[in-house]
Amino acid sequence: METLRHAIEHLENNHRLLTPLYRSNRRVKREITGETLVKYLHEFFGDQLLIGNTSILEVNEEFLQYTFYTFPSVLQPVFINIINNALYWLNSTVPNERKILIGKYDNEIIIENSGKPIDDFDLENVFKLFFSRRPAGRGIGLNLAKTNLNTIGMDIYATNKHKYKQLCGGCFVIKLEEKR
Repeated sequence: METLRHAIEHLENNHRLLTPLYRSNRRVKREITGETLVKYLHEFFGDQLLIGNTSILEVNEEFLQYTFYTFPSVLQPVFINIINNALYWLNSTVPNERKILIGKYDNEIIIENSGKPIDDFDLENVFKLFFSRRPAGRGIGLNLAKTNLNTIGMDIYATNKHKYKQLCGGCFVIKLEEKR
């Protein structure tokens, strides 16, 4: 009974966090710092980002200080999807080696993990609608992430060869909107 109550509380909390993202009439641009986004991710994922009392999510100072000026309903689901996928692929890793890194370098945001890497031949496929290597995956999330980022002048791609890549797992690069 306790497990069921905990599961329902978790669903209610996630619903509360996601509800503002589905309200199209609240589509207003605003400033979102990297620090605010990281707090949102910790609130959304909770204990999934912890091993013991240690967070597996590490973020560089440039990302924390960066300010996006965009729609939260576009940006937050992109990060939720990428982190959710990373958490799945981290299951194949020894717990004390699980790590997710987010960093800002030049005009790019790098999100990578220490889980299973993306095969070279799938680097473009991961953004195709209904493509998934996850057994129960639907293949919708990354396609929506790319489509939505494109609507606000950003782009995303997956890579195994990037000058900032530090970990052996999946690596996504978000190309930021050019400042005018």
